[in-house]
Amino acid sequence: MQQALDRRLRPTRPRRALALAALVLGVLGTALVVLEVLSDPLYVLWLGATLVGGVVALVVALTTRDRWRHVATLALVGVVGLFVAGVADWVARRDGGVGRLALGALALALAGLAARLSLQPPPVERDVVVDRARWPVQRPVLLINPHSGGGAAERAGLAERCEALGVQTVVLGPDDDLAALAEAAVADGADALGMAGGDGSLGVVATVALAHDLPFVCVPAGTRNHFALDIGLDRDDPAAALDAWTVGVEHRVDVATVNGRVFLNNVALGAYGAVVANPGYLDDKVGTTLAELPDVVAKEGAAYTLELDVPGAGHWTEAATILVANNPYELRPPRAFGRRLRLDGGELGVVAVDVEGSASLVTITARAAFQAAEGSPHVWTWTTDHLEIGSPSDEVPAGVDGEAVTLTAPIRFTSRPRALRLLVPPDARVGLHRQDPTVTTGLVAGLLDVVLGNDGDDATTAPDDDR
Repeated sequence: MQQALDRRLRPTRPRRALALAALVLGVLGTALVVLEVLSDPLYVLWLGATLVGGVVALVVALTTRDRWRHVATLALVGVVGLFVAGVADWVARRDGGVGRLALGALALALAGLAARLSLQPPPVERDVVVDRARWPVQRPVLLINPHSGGGAAERAGLAERCEALGVQTVVLGPDDDLAALAEAAVADGADALGMAGGDGSLGVVATVALAHDLPFVCVPAGTRNHFALDIGLDRDDPAAALDAWTVGVEHRVDVATVNGRVFLNNVALGAYGAVVANPGYLDDKVGTTLAELPDVVAKEGAAYTLELDVPGAGHWTEAATILVANNPYELRPPRAFGRRLRLDGGELGVVAVDVEGSASLVTITARAAFQAAEGSPHVWTWTTDHLEIGSPSDEVPAGVDGEAVTLTAPIRFTSRPRALRLLVPPDARVGLHRQDPTVTTGLVAGLLDVVLGNDGDDATTAPDDDR
């Protein structure tokens, strides 16, 4: 199966032609846009100044209350108006320059489309397997949370599809214990467990699969489905994940634990943990976040007295936010932001943010815009295989894979490398380094690889090696 997959991933002539077109159009479009913009540097300064003013006004509006929030909001509207007026005046004065700018923008858009098509391998062709003797597992059980994702499981017809395949389903009721249902399925002879629900539900069932060394299948039927995204599943098509039962390929991926509890994605402490723990968060995520953020800034993180040793920055006693992830997230916008390159690196990715008033948020926001958030004196990132976080409070609110929980200090994190047997469809590529190799090599280098006919073996490591 993997040899056939590797052959299909090798660049074909159409993909090479598209990659070459992307490179040529990219150079042409960039040259047209840059030359046209730099022909009038005063407008560049004007637009740059309004952008900076907009960032400052936005941060003040988000981190203050009452009259200052209203004043900052009005200032933001004014800055946006100045920006639009500047663009309009520039267009009115440029005559033929607008046409050249539009041509450059069109060339860049076509370059992006060509790059996307050239770097995306064709889907894996396979026969529908109906012979149960050829299935990777023989007695799979899928647990379904019917309320996750606003009823995504029902819309996708997961129960009916599983019935047609001969896969047993267990639908979670309002008062049911998900872990107990998973344990009961194992006791009844299940040789693989799957979960159709959100990230929090996935962690519960994965814990049971892990305890019994059974394969685990993720079916994205939640709201965000971050784990499904990182393991290469189509989040808009939950039913496609059912192919894991019939023609699945097994990978070994990491899990992490916090005070002994397994999580697949991340644990958020401090400001975000408090937001998630707020009773109104589920009904009004944006409103609850906006209500909590001013307190974070006003108290400069003192409301979340989280203590930890930060490599290169000493001992912190008032970190505003700490994110601990099962393998580190990329913090480079826009393409890789919030994604994990690997899920088998055996590391915890730690991000610690120290807020010192609105000015620090302006600095963090500006650096993030220029892909330099990690260089901020208020943001520290590192990797480790274990971590301990202290707090004067016995109980600390946290978000574990998006679920509100209360953790007891000291809070201990560990990584369990390649502990989970993950079963996925054969065309799912686990980890961003497989889904988009150009994240590590660079977009231009990736396109050149396609033009030169490189087959990208590093991005398609055989799943058999992950077992």
